[in-house]
Amino acid sequence: MITKITGGNFYKFDLFTLGKLSFEREYNKLLIIKRKYLNKLNNVDAFIHSFDFTSNTSNIFNRPNIFRFIKNNIQDSDLNKFNYFLINIKKNICKYTDFINLLDSIIKNVLIIKLSKNRFNALPDSEIYNMFDNLIYNIIQLCDFIKFDNLIKKDGLLNDYLNNNYNINNEDTITIDSNGKTTDEFLVYLKKTYAKYNDKKGGAHKDEEYQDEEYQDYLRYLTTEHDYLSYDEIIDIFNQKSMNDTNFLITDYYIGNFTYILGFINIFRYSGLFESKDIKMLNNIFHLLQYYPYNYNKDVQNKFINKVFSNTAKILLKLAEMLLKHCNDYAIQNTSSRTSPRAATQKKSPRAATQKKSPRAATQKKSPRAATRSSSPRAATRSSSPPAATQRTSRRAATQRTSRRAATQRTSPPAATRSSSRLRAAKKSTTDK
Repeated sequence: MITKITGGNFYKFDLFTLGKLSFEREYNKLLIIKRKYLNKLNNVDAFIHSFDFTSNTSNIFNRPNIFRFIKNNIQDSDLNKFNYFLINIKKNICKYTDFINLLDSIIKNVLIIKLSKNRFNALPDSEIYNMFDNLIYNIIQLCDFIKFDNLIKKDGLLNDYLNNNYNINNEDTITIDSNGKTTDEFLVYLKKTYAKYNDKKGGAHKDEEYQDEEYQDYLRYLTTEHDYLSYDEIIDIFNQKSMNDTNFLITDYYIGNFTYILGFINIFRYSGLFESKDIKMLNNIFHLLQYYPYNYNKDVQNKFINKVFSNTAKILLKLAEMLLKHCNDYAIQNTSSRTSPRAATQKKSPRAATQKKSPRAATQKKSPRAATRSSSPRAATRSSSPPAATQRTSRRAATQRTSRRAATQRTSPPAATRSSSRLRAAKKSTTDK
């Protein structure tokens, strides 16, 4: 008789939390940070690269990382270790019919397909914003399924684990969410959480992604050292620039959307699912804050923003197609002896029953935007409602500038008239899987 091996845990990452740390890290890379903050920046780098399963210099299998969230029981000699991401998807996520249906709906989504073509000239702003909102909605839905198997009970090679239906992870899902913590507080909380469930070793590392000659030339032009800037402080800088410069287009609406996009891209850019040409596109999107034409006119900025959304739509379509194919192939392979492979291997995603929250108030459910702004002096004036396509409804004034600006610029749509109901529904429906 074959004995089932069960146990372990999953890690699931709040998308906005991941995007916020990515946003913070990317903007601070534009500055010369004071030496006393370098360790903090290195820690943020390490956290960002904890999702790096395949890059040449910073993948978690070849480089120590204190924020590595999967246990050290993947053998160095395992040829499939760089396929961990896909193996995890196949074994633990493909079985949900909700996930398969979502992938299929993304592939057929007319708005996402249209957005991916990057043709905006004849479109009214309302239609453009509708495509943007639809993209963010589907990104949130997809990422809500992604969880990472900590492999507590894995024996042997990853491929054996994938094909062994008697070795399963049926334990807790720990949700990683900043929940209003500052960056320093969040990193400490993360270390403690991982120490409780993992036995890995590692440390912060200096990111090598920006050590190229072009980046070093850019740094030579900078003379002023800066404090490390938090997400809230960066938003304040953007809002101040937007108030003083009617040409500057990054309003709260775009800040919120960029935050979700960065979180999404960081999860998948070094997943091993994409070819080199697509990885280049993924990295260009991820570094959008560094490439943004801050001091150019509106036309140049609009073109850049449109391309970011269009390329993100292309990535989402490719990702959905790849995952659907892998899931279907795995279902056929895994159930070849059964009459109905899909019916036999799929089940409804457990919306609430199988999850344990990360060590925080289990019943607390704040808006990710409101939670991350709680330390800001202006937090008392901000809404705590969930972001409608990442809009801050309480900061409507920040995204609807003066009438003279509205006459010359694509205006960020008022929260009250946007598709907030859809994203509120998305946030409500994205319970833990």
